[in-house]
Parts: sequence; C-alpha cells; structure tokens
Amino acid sequence: MAADKVSGIFWVNGRYFRHLRSPHGRQGIGAQRFLRLLGAETAPRIRLHPQLKQPYVVDKSLALEASIEGGVPARAEMLAERDATHSLEDRDSPTLELVIEDIARVRSGPKRRRRAAALISTLARAWNRLGDYAEVRSAYAYSGWNDKGAMPAYWLWQARDVEWLDDERGKPRRPSELRLRTPGTQAVYGPDRSNFVHVDLYNRSWQPVLTALGVLGDPSRGQLVARLKELRTATQEGRYPLQEAEKETAIVYKALARSLQGPSTRSDLSPTQVRREFSNGEGLVLTDAGWRSPERVFGGDPVLGTYGVFAPAIDDTEALWEALGLRRPSVMDCVKVIRKIARRFPVEPSDTAILLDALRVVASDYEASATATERRALRELPLLTQRGWARQRPVFVTNDQLLADGLGDRLEIWRPGGELEQFSPILEALRVRRIDAANAQVVRPDLAEEDPDCTDFFRAAILQLHEDLVRNEPDLALGATVLWERLRGFEVLMHPSLAVRVNIDSDVTTEYECAVAVKVDVNRDAVFIRSRWDLTSVDRGGRALATLFNGDGRRLAYAWRGACDRAEAGRPASVLELARERAARKKRENETGLEDRMAAFQEGTSQRHASGAKWKRKSKKSEALAGKDGTSKGEESATITGRRELVDPGTLRIRDPGGRVTERSGKGATNTKASGGGLVEPRGPTPPTNKTPPPSYTSEEKERVGLELLQMVLGSNVVDVRAKRRVGADAFDEDNRPYELKVSAGREPDMVTLTASEVMRAATDPNFVLVVVSGVEGADARPTVRFFLDPLKQLRPGRDEGQIYLSGVRESQSLVYEFEQGDAAGPRNEENGRTRQE
Repeated sequence: MAADKVSGIFWVNGRYFRHLRSPHGRQGIGAQRFLRLLGAETAPRIRLHPQLKQPYVVDKSLALEASIEGGVPARAEMLAERDATHSLEDRDSPTLELVIEDIARVRSGPKRRRRAAALISTLARAWNRLGDYAEVRSAYAYSGWNDKGAMPAYWLWQARDVEWLDDERGKPRRPSELRLRTPGTQAVYGPDRSNFVHVDLYNRSWQPVLTALGVLGDPSRGQLVARLKELRTATQEGRYPLQEAEKETAIVYKALARSLQGPSTRSDLSPTQVRREFSNGEGLVLTDAGWRSPERVFGGDPVLGTYGVFAPAIDDTEALWEALGLRRPSVMDCVKVIRKIARRFPVEPSDTAILLDALRVVASDYEASATATERRALRELPLLTQRGWARQRPVFVTNDQLLADGLGDRLEIWRPGGELEQFSPILEALRVRRIDAANAQVVRPDLAEEDPDCTDFFRAAILQLHEDLVRNEPDLALGATVLWERLRGFEVLMHPSLAVRVNIDSDVTTEYECAVAVKVDVNRDAVFIRSRWDLTSVDRGGRALATLFNGDGRRLAYAWRGACDRAEAGRPASVLELARERAARKKRENETGLEDRMAAFQEGTSQRHASGAKWKRKSKKSEALAGKDGTSKGEESATITGRRELVDPGTLRIRDPGGRVTERSGKGATNTKASGGGLVEPRGPTPPTNKTPPPSYTSEEKERVGLELLQMVLGSNVVDVRAKRRVGADAFDEDNRPYELKVSAGREPDMVTLTASEVMRAATDPNFVLVVVSGVEGADARPTVRFFLDPLKQLRPGRDEGQIYLSGVRESQSLVYEFEQGDAAGPRNEENGRTRQE
C-alpha cells in the first residue's frame, strides 16, 4: 500500500488489481471484491463523531453539541434556528474532509474539476450505503431529548464548508453557494453564471449527492410563489418592463408545473396552498389584461379572443393550470360571445375566427343532457346569414354551397363560415332545417344538350378522383353515395340558363327557384353545367360533386380540382377498389338479387289476380270469426262484454293495385296488383281450437285472420299447418312456399321472435317468407301485411334470455300490402276495371 503525502490516506497499490484477477472472469471473485472482503473501502469511511456524549442515563442516545471545537458555523446556525441544542448519533469522515481540502488547494481549474467530479462519482456509486448516514435528528435537551426534526449529518457539513466545487465561471465555491441550472432556479436567482455549478460537475445520477452537499436544485413552491409576487409588485409600480416580466413568469410557471407533478416535501406548499396564494389579492396569473386570479381566467386555447381572459400559452404548464382549477369556456360562455358579435353586421374580420372557434366549442361540448338554459340559449341563438343575423326561426342550411348562394337573398340560409359537418351535432338544437341538395330539380332540363367532349373529360376526371381518394383519402372514397362505376357513366349536359327548383318545408313558401352554375342530377345520371370552366372549378364543380359524398366537402372539392388537372394532362389512371368497397359492392349485389326476387314475387301475385283465380270461402263473414252456429265469436264476445273485436277480412280490400316496397330510407315504390280470398283446411291434424277463450278473441282466431289476409294478398289458397310441430312455418301456398306469420292486433312491432325450428327453416329453405301482419283489431281496422323474403339478412338477428329475435321490421327493406274498408266484399281489380265478388 502507499500513503498520500498530503492527506495521509492509504491507497491500495494498483498492481494488486492485475495480480488478483480471477481466472474465472466474472464468475470468480475479482480483485476489488476480494480487497473489500479484507476491509478495504471504495468510498470515504463514515464513523461516529469522537465528541459524542451521553448526557442522560435512561435515554442512552449519543449527542453532539451545537458548538464544538473546530465545528462548522452553518451547522450551529441551523440548530439555533430550530431551538435545538444537539444532534443525535452524528457522524464525521476525516478521510473525506482531507480529500476535499486537498482538492480545494489545486490551482488548475480543469484538474480541480476532474478530481471533484471523481469524488462526487465515487460518493454517488456508494450512495445506497452512505445515504443512510446523510441525515441525523436534531433535539433540544430538557428532561430528555425533544425532537426538532432531521438535519444533515456532520460529515456533510464538513464537505459544505470548503470551496472545492467550481461555478460556471471556473471559480471554486462552497457547495451551499451553488445551484443547478434549471428553469426554476433561473427564474428565482437570475441568469448570473456565478450562481450555478459548473457543467462538468453535474450528472443526473449525481444529483442526490449534490443535493446532500447543499447544491440547490429547483426552488421550492414557496420560493417560486414569492418570486411571482415580487414580479407583480415590480410591474405594477413600473420598476420592471411587462415584456420582461412575461418571460420570467413563463419560467416560474413551468417550474411550478414541474414541481406539482412530483411529490411535495413537508416544508413545501401543497397544491391547495398554491391555489390559495394565486387567488390572494389581484392574483398571480399574468395575462394580456394584467394580473388575474384563477377564478377570472380561462384555461386552454384562447378561443374567445379578446372576449375572454386566458392563461398564457406556455408549453408544459398544464399541470399548474389544472391545479389552479382553470376552466375552459363552456357552452354558455360561447353563447354570450356570439351574442356580442351579433350586435354588428357585417362581422368584423377580427371576430370571424372567434365566431368559428366559439361555434366549434359549442358543437363539441353540447350534449343531449344539456340544461334547460343551454337548450333555450341555442334555440334562440343568433345565426349569421347572407342577409344579416337571424334571431327568429325558421333558418335553413344546406351542404350545397351553390344552392346556398342562390337562395341566400330570399331565405335565411345559415352561413357558419366553415364546413357544415363541423356543426352537425348542434343543428337540431339550433332548430336549423336542412335543405337536401338531392331534392333540387333542374328547371327545363329539355333545354340542355350533351357535350361529348365534356362528358369524356368528366369520366376521365372521375377515374382520377377515385384513384386519388383510394390512395390518400379512403374515408372519402367510401363516403360516395353513388356507386363509382355508375358515376363514371354520367353525362355532362350544357344548359345555357341553368336553374334549379327546390321544395322547402316552410309555413310561408314551399318552392323556390335559383340560378346555379353546376347541378349533379342523380336521377338522370347527368351533370348540368353552364360552362366547362364551371365543371373544373373548386367552388362550383367541386362543391356540386361534394354533395354526393359523406365527409369533408372542402377536401373533396379540392381533390376534384387536382383530378381535373391530371385528366387535362392526360395522365393514366387505374381502377382501384378498397376492401370495404368490395364488401359494399357484394352487399349491393345481394340486395339487388333480393329486389329481383321481390319483383318476381309481386309479379306472381299480380298474375294470379289478373287471371281471376278463385278460392273458397264459407261465407262473406270470415270463417276465422264464425262459431259452429254461424255467429261471430268476436261479435258475441263484444255483445256480452263490450270488449274489443277482430276485423272481418270480408269487409276489406287492398288499398291500391300494387304492393309497396319499403326501402331502408323509408321511400317506396308500387308496381303490382293484389287480391284476396278464403282459407283451405289443412291436410293432417285439425287446426288448433280455443279451449279457454278470453273475453274477446283468442290468439288462434287472431292468427287465422292473418292467414286469411295473407291469402287475399297472394290471390291463391294456402294450407294451414299450424297444428304440426317443428315445421318452422304456419302455411304453405300452392307452390309449396312456406310462410311464417307474426300477427299483431295493434301497431306494427319493430321486433319479432322466432322459434328454433323457424330459424332453421329460414336459414335452409330459400323460399321461406316471413309475414308480419298488424292492425287486425277493430271493426274498422286497416291492417298491413309485410313480407320479408330473406328475413335473416333483411332484419337484424339477436338473442335475449334464450330467445331468438329479429329487429328492424319497420325500417328494413320489405314488401308491404295495406288494406282499407271497402264498399264491396273483395278487392278491386284495376286491370279489368271491375271489383271481383265472391
């Protein structure tokens, strides 16, 4: 071993590390570990202070007096501030003291910093052991030890009292005089380099050691709040420029936010205390309107502009504003600002963006559970139109900008200033009525002539548009309401005086005409234009085409302009198709096949009615209601009890000559005839009878009325097989097609329940038909018969408590026949101009 001539510390000779190297590598005991087992240390030794005493017999704690020979004055001052007289079980480190004093004597700055950094690194590596001795208890001696809290141990006071750490200028300073350079320390202590420890002496892993040595890190929350108060006083008295104060407060706010994200010490301000300090007096939030308390300041983006006071926009300060409880503008805050803006027309340019932001906040924050005050405020909210601010209703809106421009001088058309889709969540709350661009019809379409060159150009541009959207905007590509292959077949018609007529649901006027530059007519598969320039324009052709898409119309319009440029340049385009497009196309093909089947079904019933087919009925009174003596059970029950009765199918006729196809959109079409007739007794077991009839009618009687109405629609006999079990159907027609009936006495249900056998037949028999009959109760009833040729696909299946159900009856695609009370026993046959009698 060798001894340091200055410090007297013994150092292990370096040759031991070569000679004691284990042949087993890391698996063996290395030189350092072996020497440590022998008692050598890798860090300064910490021992009990030799001047410790035991003043009390009962409490045997060893104590070190505040004032000792060769003691550190700063330690004595801390004990005095705490009214403490001793530190308990205190420790010192002579070797550490000697090394530090030796480092302080080095005159070369780089060398001094290298040795200081090596010592700090050594302490940091051993800190998991040395840290246990970093704090001791302070106490006041009076009839025992009265605890006064924790304080640094004596060996750390020895390290703090020597000038051995360099500041950023390279001058040695005591550790307690230095700070780490952070936004918080800069805000409180200023940017002077003499305040901060040299960069060579700081490493993140060394921070616990530097803190224990007295190097200050981030200031406490109390110090940061105190600095804000100093800045507020200085700016109010004119001693400090407001612009400079804004820079400093930004640093303090960031330091406070970072502090609030970490644990607080016992001596620090709690988040509640910080909030209280910010609220005292005029407040400590520096805004464009001056110093404000948190209660008078909004958080988040300054969406209300000059109409609201917002906290400064500073990165990484969200934790502070959240702790202070800053709230974002509410729906009612935005409503108040919109009302202020509505006092002027036209709107000031500076208010346009504020109006848009306020409307976006309302659209995003408004909920169905809004308060009555919020609902009333939106119903009466002033809306900007081409003619001024509309405070009364009705107010209209349309996603067709060309139509809005044409109608704006005659109707209150809301012009929110941005794309309508942003505000769709609040249209109903605002009581704004939509004008569907699809309802606008071209005036005098016969005046238009096809332009072959424009048609070819349009089709090429559509191909370019589809490829572009598939590659870059798939959501827009899928938002097309018209099939792309159909859109590629549209013609372009030149109309010299193009105008459209639109029907509006209004109490004043229902029809308006206005001139437009472009109109896409889906019913004619045509695009009407005034000029080719209109077709390629973003605001004309692009906006008109955007009405065929669900999504951002602005993006579509600009995408159309790019597609036109590529088409003019003659760039080739590929026909691409997304996976979801293929799935949607397949679904449409299936629906088209279903429509063909429904058309064939209608045609079959029409042919049977046209051929004058006959079927049996026992009497003009429905046999479904007749008892053995010929008396109507429904009438008898009604006579005795005065309760409800079933309709007599013999008094009904189909309302019109055709069945009505109900689409998912609710629109229908009629193109077939229908008629009626009687029931055929089933082959096999006797149909079920009512053994315990209720006061009016039984469920069997209700189903029998439904069967007779079914036969009236089909124009042919059906076989009742309800008595047979597990058939999965109630009746079969002459072509052996199975029919399952669900009969409702009153309003048509939206959900029906199926048995397992019925589901099995519906899934395996392609001819299976579900028939929903409703409205059969009452002598003057007008029943409805609805057909589903593929119910498992047309309706939404589900399961609840073991039952299988199909929902969406009223909204799904189906074939509907409606009945009305007639002046004859049978339905009218319009083809031969007479009403067919039995």
